Amino acid sequence: MQETWGFPWEEICWAALPLGGGIGRSQSICGAVNGGAIAIGMRLGQRGVSRNELVEEAREQAKEMVQCFQETFGHVDCRVLTGHDFSDPEEYQRWHDSGLREERCVKYVGFVAKYLVEREQERPELS
Repeated sequence: MQETWGFPWEEICWAALPLGGGIGRSQSICGAVNGGAIAIGMRLGQRGVSRNELVEEAREQAKEMVQCFQETFGHVDCRVLTGHDFSDPEEYQRWHDSGLREERCVKYVGFVAKYLVEREQERPELS
């Protein structure tokens, strides 16, 4: 989304830093979903209107994204999506070393990015 929508790389890098593993490896909502929600807010912020004018729209867009993700993958919780308990350092290391991170997490991030771009194309009023 950074490239597609022209978000400042340095800010995105820092904002996304704690999202992996469902926010700080807490394994709550998938970091890709959280990142998508942040991208929605940043994209709406590019409209140059007040935050109050867009808050409901942001919430609705995020809700739709979460629902689509859940319908596609069956869940939004990192622990369920990965099948591993990241609170155990050894299990997290096994997960990391297994290559499943690249296989699954990259798929989740790609899904959210594609979803957001396609949704914007379907609804030009969002641009």
